[in-house]
Amino acid sequence: MGSRKCKSERARKYNHYIPALIVTVAVLLFTLLGISIGLYNRQHKRQDFYDRIPGVDLTGVDLKRRSALLQELNRRMCTCSCGLTLARCRNVDSRCPISPKLVSEVVTEAAVP
Repeated sequence: MGSRKCKSERARKYNHYIPALIVTVAVLLFTLLGISIGLYNRQHKRQDFYDRIPGVDLTGVDLKRRSALLQELNRRMCTCSCGLTLARCRNVDSRCPISPKLVSEVVTEAAVP
């Protein structure tokens, strides 16, 4: 009978931790669930617009063509499986072997009147 009393005292001693434990587990589960379904994937939420593209000189281009070119580079996706636009890929991943060629193609397309 002494062991029953000990368990009861121990249960009473740690009973106040149960609500905090439940809340902690719930927050952890919701966080993991949110990450797994992409709620916290900030890469796709960010809508950055790049007005400078490494390797592209836009100094002699008039404002209208420059704006159209930048919009196209910020719209078109890179095909290197990074999931980024050409402009973002050129700014973030300088070692990408595919984006420089694609960017130069877009620039030559835009240069043709």
